[in-house]
Amino acid sequence: MTDAHNIRLVVADMDGTFLRRDKSMSPRNKEAVRLLHSHGIGFTFCTGRIATQTFVYCKELEQQTPILTSQGAVVWDPVENRPIHAKYMDTDEAVRVADFCHEGNYDNVVLTHGPVYCTPDSGRLWNYRRNNELASAIGVPLMDLRELSTDHEFFRDLQISKMLIYEHDQVKFHRARQFLDSLEFSGYTVSDPGLLDITVAGENKGTGVLHLSEIMGVSPEEICVFGDYYNDLDMFREAGLSVAMGNAPEEVKAAADMVAPTNEEDGFAIMVESFFD
Repeated sequence: MTDAHNIRLVVADMDGTFLRRDKSMSPRNKEAVRLLHSHGIGFTFCTGRIATQTFVYCKELEQQTPILTSQGAVVWDPVENRPIHAKYMDTDEAVRVADFCHEGNYDNVVLTHGPVYCTPDSGRLWNYRRNNELASAIGVPLMDLRELSTDHEFFRDLQISKMLIYEHDQVKFHRARQFLDSLEFSGYTVSDPGLLDITVAGENKGTGVLHLSEIMGVSPEEICVFGDYYNDLDMFREAGLSVAMGNAPEEVKAAADMVAPTNEEDGFAIMVESFFD
């Protein structure tokens, strides 16, 4: 465990960690980022979201440091608005996933740096529409939401950052995991209850932290990470200091070096403030 005073970079998950339930940033969390900067400590996000879903927050925080998106598979430069490092899904396997979802009547989302394709009435649409409400209010680009057709050959013209399967029926959820386990080039993580987050095999939040460490010239031991769910465990293992949120599952808390209050209680800010007591 690294001492908090040796930290040069803080990396926070977004949903359930830095953001409140309504997807807003609290004033106290924003002030905590400024506090880090005033002590010469960098700040960034590591999130399952694609880059488009981070533009609102990057603008409000005047973000300069690259952010980790798509479960770490894409390192995005918020200043140049482009990927610095990116791994995309194998097209043939992406088509297989989409065919599997169509045949099994699964809620499926396909995410690119441009359009986002969703099955009709996807349970994930609320998140994307909420993002566009926040983006519209401050004048940043909206997510381009489109309906996912049943003919998936158009995938061959896309660079697919990741795909989602959203399913709360446990039998179907298990069946989807079995199918994904059979794929050669794609991996997945459970990033929320019922949510399978599919990216390139071997890419995760832990590898993302290592990519960022190399890009910024900061050793992993000098990085502090905050997270709230099982997909954050990979970055817990790579960073010098890990903090779980109070709303995290018990297994996630047990794997962390420290536990903060919940995201609704400004747990991120409270923990950051304690670093300078």
